[in-house]
Amino acid sequence: MRDQGNDRDAALAFHEGLELLADGSDRFILVQSYAGLGELASRRGQPEIAAALTGMIDAIARDMGATRLPTAGVNYDRATAAASAALGGERFESLREAGGTLRLDEAVALARQVEIPPAAPGEPRPA
Repeated sequence: MRDQGNDRDAALAFHEGLELLADGSDRFILVQSYAGLGELASRRGQPEIAAALTGMIDAIARDMGATRLPTAGVNYDRATAAASAALGGERFESLREAGGTLRLDEAVALARQVEIPPAAPGEPRPA
């Protein structure tokens, strides 16, 4: 959805995934929601949230003995690039590092703050 320019539906899907996995039962898959919401946040005026979420993704990868999780995908790369450009390297790295120290409930609460874009004109609204 995101790659087709449908940020609203992408955000709704990532938020739904976040809620389904907010208990941390599958952190490997939860990373998809963090990365997707981070990418949307980085482009929609919330680069601080994006930076912190990339730090949480990094921490989960380290905990799993990996340097990168495939479930983060291109959204992680986009979030990292856009948030770093918006914040500057030093500020980005500081927020990224702080994000890596968040507890699960704190990271979920932060991800919930990523705004869902309004519906485009003429787009049906969910019931």
